[in-house]
Amino acid sequence: MTDSSFNWESFLLQLEDCINDKLSFESWIKPLEFNKCDGGLLLINAPSKFIKDWVLKSFSAQITEVLTAHYPKVKNIEILVSTFSNQEDSIDLDLSVSQRLEEFRDTSLNAKTSLESISIPLNEYYTFENFVVGKPNEFAYAASLKVARDDNTQLNNPLFLYGGVGLGKTHLMHSIAWEVSRIGDRKFLYLTAEKYTSMYITSLREHTTDAFRGVCRSVDVLMIDDIQFMAGKEATQEEFFNTFNDLYSRGKQIIISADRPPSELDRVEERITSRLNSGLSINIHATTYELRVGILESKAKIIGVKIPSDVIDFLAHTITSNVRELEGALKRLISYHRVAGMKIDLDMTMHVLEDVLKHKNRIVNIEAIQKKVAEHYKIKLADMSSPKKDKNTAHVRQIAMYIAKQITSNSLPEIGRKFGGRDHTTVMYAVNKISKEIAQNSNLEDEINLLIKIIQQG
Repeated sequence: MTDSSFNWESFLLQLEDCINDKLSFESWIKPLEFNKCDGGLLLINAPSKFIKDWVLKSFSAQITEVLTAHYPKVKNIEILVSTFSNQEDSIDLDLSVSQRLEEFRDTSLNAKTSLESISIPLNEYYTFENFVVGKPNEFAYAASLKVARDDNTQLNNPLFLYGGVGLGKTHLMHSIAWEVSRIGDRKFLYLTAEKYTSMYITSLREHTTDAFRGVCRSVDVLMIDDIQFMAGKEATQEEFFNTFNDLYSRGKQIIISADRPPSELDRVEERITSRLNSGLSINIHATTYELRVGILESKAKIIGVKIPSDVIDFLAHTITSNVRELEGALKRLISYHRVAGMKIDLDMTMHVLEDVLKHKNRIVNIEAIQKKVAEHYKIKLADMSSPKKDKNTAHVRQIAMYIAKQITSNSLPEIGRKFGGRDHTTVMYAVNKISKEIAQNSNLEDEINLLIKIIQQG
């Protein structure tokens, strides 16, 4: 039996108040049609699967809130996709959605609700405050912050961030989105290239390209992550090219990231790479030892766990490929510490990260020892073989000789030759001297043991 207490028009008015966003309501709720309310089940017709999926993803909480407060007898809701007698009916309805978006595009209304519903979910950790700045990324950080806070930055439009995996591109993209949402009234849309492509394909299949196009072009800031994944997708590139031109001509900010510079994007149309090159392109370089230490210390502080300095030093020296791997290793140590009650120290680190570190094992040569020891003590690598004899340089050189004797099969004369052609007696003196110092100084022993582990792990 139909529930006569349910009133569709009243329901829409209550839902509009709950959503409190005219653009979202007009674009996605208004196209819905009442089917029936029977036995506690509310049936609603949607003009397309695209709109149905969007409504379920974006407005389920508001719909549930209104039903709970005003229609307690309605226990379930189902959205059906309408069928049309011919193709023209479907196209006409989708055009009406597009026209509504066009009508509200240039107003000051905030479309945050609907745009956030399709944007990539933002990681609460990926903010400017949590981004550790060092020489490899300081320019990218400064430019990203300026674009996020200034809506009049055509010199930086488009902003193109590129670099290897795990160097901070996505962190900066999320940071920009957080900052844009925090200040002013600019609307942003943040998508990966894969999601942009998927949504465009869906809109083609569901005949809702005008609605898709209207959403993408209604924003003040368009952000596309990993654009290299548009390679070879000609129709998607055509749509993106037109959207880019539309936004750029109206002074809207465009921010793109990739794993390589625009000129090296394979199977991406030249007219797109040309536009990407027309703005500010920034290479985020590989991390330095100092930056990796800063990242580890910052992450540990946020999590609230104290990590011994020798463990941080070991991780920063050993895991150099990318930040994600570095943070992943730290998270694993903290998880073992919290779950298994294991004390975080070097032995625990070596045990817990055995599978991560084992592929880094290699045959150690004297050149590698010299490089790591020089980095650790902050002297020039050339000083390992130079005649320089100041106290600090000589002591560091002796430590390197000692380690070479401990972990390589080289003879004393062979080691001496690698250290600027020094005599084997010089190497023997260094080994004996450092051995005596270790016996009297446990801190030096720990420091050299750490260095040996770092060198052996590569």
